Amino acid sequence: MNNKIVDIHVHVYPEYLSKKAAERLENRYDIRFVARPCLEDLLESMKSSKISHSIIQPVSTSIGQVKPINDWLVSVVKKYSSKIGAFGTIYPGMSNYRKEIEKIKLGGLSGIKMHPNFQKFFPHEEIMFPIYRELIKNDLWVLFHSGYEIAPIEKIYAEIDSFLILRDRFPQLKIILAHMGGYKVWDEVEDKIIGKEFYLDLSYTMGFLNSDRIKLFIDKHGPDKIFFGSDFPIASVKEQVESFFRLELGKEIDDKILYLNAKKEILES
Repeated sequence: MNNKIVDIHVHVYPEYLSKKAAERLENRYDIRFVARPCLEDLLESMKSSKISHSIIQPVSTSIGQVKPINDWLVSVVKKYSSKIGAFGTIYPGMSNYRKEIEKIKLGGLSGIKMHPNFQKFFPHEEIMFPIYRELIKNDLWVLFHSGYEIAPIEKIYAEIDSFLILRDRFPQLKIILAHMGGYKVWDEVEDKIIGKEFYLDLSYTMGFLNSDRIKLFIDKHGPDKIFFGSDFPIASVKEQVESFFRLELGKEIDDKILYLNAKKEILES
């Protein structure tokens, strides 16, 4: 088994918030986490699953959450730089986005995570344009939640067509679409996203999208543009790693998706 695996999609919170966050999300989705969403449990999971590096993906649901989340993430990355990386967070329409993006860049974070369904914006909306321009200027990534949610919600903002409009409007923007292009909208992903200039991650995909189709997507999209992600603690990292190896893609492709792509594009960029 490859002993260099980068998991680009995990969720943790400060210790004092982790219990409350877990209860809120478990109730919202009617699921049970496999571990607490805290650093202690993440590090233990990384050890048992032989993960060499994990990248935290935060979400802010108000402007007031942005600064404390980014401050905390910068401190975590500084303390655990050999094992933990992070993307920061920005809220649509916030006035001091430049200051927060500067903090993200100088603090060693790799980009921002946006969740259109939680933050209630369409990715191609003009309210996001200044933020995208600032990300391009600073050579930072944006990782989007894409597609549906685990539990039904009233309105889906993370629409495939919205990402396509965004891609055309900002061809230089470095975009990762989570969940192999879009959770539970994989027919649309196959028709519209596969083969286009997006990076994809595998988080919360294995076990929901059948193995043959995952292999087809990887083949058609190209393994150079796909990252491994687990969605810890919603999913078991160990089970996601084992499911990945059962795809039997071959060592060259395994190495790219599990480690080399993330090393080149995120950890060393």
